[in-house]
Amino acid sequence: MLAVLGVHCLVGGGQTPILAAGFHTIANQFNVSLSKMSLTTGVYMLFLGFGSVLLSPTALLYGKRPGTYFLFVSAFASRMV
Repeated sequence: MLAVLGVHCLVGGGQTPILAAGFHTIANQFNVSLSKMSLTTGVYMLFLGFGSVLLSPTALLYGKRPGTYFLFVSAFASRMV
């Protein structure tokens, strides 16, 4: 479990500077504040951590299919709102 969390932190930590490089350009293009643009990376990193901590034990207990269905339904519902 600790190894999985470490790999996710390594991958997520490597993506953050890449995403942050274009914050000013994207914020100006979409007329949003820089703090709202920073929130996108923060939420991304937050759910990256929650996903590995919550879904990995769930997949071990119940299999991968219930977790996949839950993620599909939640992603679909978030697009409908």
